[in-house]
Amino acid sequence: MVKEKIKSLNKFGIFSPALALAIGLYYHLAVFFFTKTNIHAQKVLPDAFDFTQFVFRPEPFEQLGYFIGYFVIPIFALAIVYLINFLVSKEYLTESFVKKWPYALGLGALSILAYKIFLHIFWFEIWRQIPAKGDLKLQALSFVSLSLALVLYWRRFDLAIFIRWFQGLPWGWLRYVFFALLIFLIFNPNFVFDFYHYNFFLGPINDLLHGKILLIETTTHYGVLSTYFLFGIFKVIPISYQGLSMILAITFIVWHIAWYYLIKKWLHSEAIAVLAVLAMLIFLNVMQIDFDLIYLAPSNTPFHQLSFLLVAFFFYKLATSQPDRMKRYENYILFTTALGFYWFVDNGIYLLFATLGVFLFREFFQENKFIQKIRSFGWTFVKQLSWIFVIGGFYSLGQYLRTGFFPDWGALYKIPLIFNKGYMMIPLPSYGYYYVYIFIFLASLIYIFWQSYSKEALNKFLLPMFITLYGILQLVYYISRSHPLNLAPRESFLLILLIAWGYQIVVKKYKDTECIYYSFSGVLAGVLMFMTMFGGYRFLYTIQQRDYADVGGNYVAETIGQPNVYGGNDQILGDIDLLRQDYSDIERPAIIHWFDTEILLSLDKTNYYGSFSSEAFNFANIFFKSGMDQFIEKTRQERPEYLFVGRKESDSFGPFSLYEDKLDYFQEGVDDLYIVDRQLETINVLKLVTQN
Repeated sequence: MVKEKIKSLNKFGIFSPALALAIGLYYHLAVFFFTKTNIHAQKVLPDAFDFTQFVFRPEPFEQLGYFIGYFVIPIFALAIVYLINFLVSKEYLTESFVKKWPYALGLGALSILAYKIFLHIFWFEIWRQIPAKGDLKLQALSFVSLSLALVLYWRRFDLAIFIRWFQGLPWGWLRYVFFALLIFLIFNPNFVFDFYHYNFFLGPINDLLHGKILLIETTTHYGVLSTYFLFGIFKVIPISYQGLSMILAITFIVWHIAWYYLIKKWLHSEAIAVLAVLAMLIFLNVMQIDFDLIYLAPSNTPFHQLSFLLVAFFFYKLATSQPDRMKRYENYILFTTALGFYWFVDNGIYLLFATLGVFLFREFFQENKFIQKIRSFGWTFVKQLSWIFVIGGFYSLGQYLRTGFFPDWGALYKIPLIFNKGYMMIPLPSYGYYYVYIFIFLASLIYIFWQSYSKEALNKFLLPMFITLYGILQLVYYISRSHPLNLAPRESFLLILLIAWGYQIVVKKYKDTECIYYSFSGVLAGVLMFMTMFGGYRFLYTIQQRDYADVGGNYVAETIGQPNVYGGNDQILGDIDLLRQDYSDIERPAIIHWFDTEILLSLDKTNYYGSFSSEAFNFANIFFKSGMDQFIEKTRQERPEYLFVGRKESDSFGPFSLYEDKLDYFQEGVDDLYIVDRQLETINVLKLVTQN
């Protein structure tokens, strides 16, 4: 009965545009209610250092508003559909006018893009002569692509003709040409990196290489398994920034080729697999023209998502397996999800809830009694938690037998929980590209539930549901941070997977519904045009920035012997040489410096600090005075002979001036015990002068 009423309500097929309109309406209201009215938004935190305070924008209600949206937006959409039906019934609107909704939607989006381009050129660059937000080329290419999509819809262009032609190419040998192209586009022989972001990976790994124990003597932002995975590699090759960049490049290549095979198997189309993987590559960091900038933040690369790929593969196997093998793949899913829980902290949690969400969805639509559904899901839930506790317990027991201490698992979640409260974030804009992500996830979720309610086979929805739930949960990372560069790298590949799956559904089921079929066809053609223009431009630009004259030499020259990893900063390099010559007998130097990880890697040593896993493993990671108090307390209790503290007077301190109060706070805490014994270019060497 309810289903028939909703069908009759959507008789003009306008629920999709109504959903898009509802998203815009909801987020204009939600940003006001959950961010603008937040009385904590400008709260001053007395425990925070200047740098932390400078970027603090507490907004703990944004995530609540985000999840509420998945329930409220569909209701808004139905209300919009009801309103349009009412207007048609009263003859305020005609049926033929309503069915032209793709034109209205396209022209509306074009108007917004045109407005942004106008502001960019005339208001910012010509009139005010200040930099404008956003990239003009990206906006212009989006405008051209969307215009083309509108024209193709008007001309009733059928994208299926192109897909059939593309599928008919000789892929037996062409796929290897495609793989070679992927490797060429992805691999950067210059091994670009960024000190700040790489330190969060290399700091803990360097500690492990020098005998410290993870979660007992050092900690990590990211995950236990990912840290030990890299630790294993750097036991074989020299640890360096270039080495981590090379590992990321290899995982990039493996990631895209693996998705090619999985999509090909899942959707039974080589053409769609090739186009989807190309789209993944092009849209990975679409907000940046230089593709290689993605290497600067390892947590935004596919290395972060390897556990998701593994679990997705087993969901595909579960959906396509024979009944006698289903239990086996269910157990594989639960085990790999547990591994993923420890691979990375944030997406491990998203992975866990997405997996459990899929099994809950399956049980909900099974033809069983309610109590049987509860028991079945409850047993799955218990098995999932058991795997997590077994893996964590095995690690804990091993470390206890080795050291006499249990790991501090809370340390793993301390910094992510601070971020999760909305600290050090940017307020969510009232409109932006995130609308597209929410629209796709909502549309996928609604379609899956609608078709499952219609008694379609559940297994074929397991992988799409997993992708959708994971995307919804991982979008929390962007909602809480709201930084544009954190959106596409973590979410775009999920959208592409759902769009590729959605295309096949539209071709099979909606070819007779012209407004849906041809609007989808036109939009995808516009996306392919954007990929061609933007992808061609960005990779020509990127390749021009690379130096292919000495392929491989860039890596060897900077990892063997003295690594020149400071971009020619002679002051830092000079200090490292002096530390190596004059203080080489100190096994674990006590370093408080904004370049601490870089210095320690060059000295092949680990820091004296770090025997308290609840705090950071490097200087940049200390956000609060209470965190620095642990460094001070350890110093006052154990009193090492020398401290190596950064000098504010050095030229290299300029970009780090917001750390000044952090250095002062530490020095004031030990000032009665130490005096300046020697001044290097960037380091004050403090010597213990009293035993009182």
